[in-house]
Amino acid sequence: MKAHHHEQRNQPYERLTSEQTEQVIEAISVALEDAALTIDTVTAGGHA
Repeated sequence: MKAHHHEQRNQPYERLTSEQTEQVIEAISVALEDAALTIDTVTAGGHA
């Protein structure tokens, strides 16, 4: 497989608004909580 070289774009990434940032953080928090619950469930013997 050939390595793909990412072309540098002239467009800078758009800054997220504080509202968008909060949504992202919230989404990450929820995902982490779900992951933690999944890990707890698996280590407890796979029973929900």
